[in-house]
Amino acid sequence: NLPVFNLRKGEIEAAEAKQQQLLAEQKAEINKVKTEVEQTFLAYLSQKEVLGDYATKLIPIQKEYAEKRLRSFELGKSSIGVVLDAQSQYTEVRLELIELSLEYQKTISLLERATGVDLP
Repeated sequence: NLPVFNLRKGEIEAAEAKQQQLLAEQKAEINKVKTEVEQTFLAYLSQKEVLGDYATKLIPIQKEYAEKRLRSFELGKSSIGVVLDAQSQYTEVRLELIELSLEYQKTISLLERATGVDLP
């Protein structure tokens, strides 16, 4: 080996090692982001389903229950306490829906930011 060809061999090897390290770090970061996006997407799907259930099932059921308790009270068949309890339950379910909607919107925002795609 001529000394001319060995010049900077150590620097080249160090640079190649650094390049490999950076590539490994980049791959790890890509995998981390992919996992986070996948988890966020699964949360989005789950939250969407729960919101649908609230809107189409739970809210209407609670509303009907509160209305029936009110009619029962108006007919003298139940006390005001029953009406207030039913109304309180209905209000609580509506508040839960609002909180779930907020979390759903946050999840959509995270997904849109991570993917660069607007979600419906």
